[in-house]
Amino acid sequence: MSIRFLDLGRHFDRNDLMQYACDPVVPFMRLYHEKLPWYIDIWARNSIAVTIHDLFDQMHDSLMLPILSKDYYNQELDDEDRSKVAEAFKNRCAGRDNEISQGVRRVDFLRGRVIFEGILRGRHGMWELKSRKR
Repeated sequence: MSIRFLDLGRHFDRNDLMQYACDPVVPFMRLYHEKLPWYIDIWARNSIAVTIHDLFDQMHDSLMLPILSKDYYNQELDDEDRSKVAEAFKNRCAGRDNEISQGVRRVDFLRGRVIFEGILRGRHGMWELKSRKR
């Protein structure tokens, strides 16, 4: 995983990552994405407020979890959706046998939309995760 802040105008440092992820601050955030059948829960490690580091670190950990068979063969996905997830998996692994052996991960459900654009206040106190293709 690599992080770049395109509008920062300088290289980011550790202090940037320790900034709060939202205002007003919250100790917990629940993210959702239109392509993911799971929520991504983010907890403040400092017990006060979720930081940008918490957000990126826990989002990465959640998206890198291997899926279960029931995740792939659920009522939400049709054959075309499964094909797109499988294609994203192939593209992510591209020649890396160690990755292939790990199987499909949650990130593959994003179907190549892996560039983080931000979060928006969403419904019911949750946050919508916005992403795009490379």
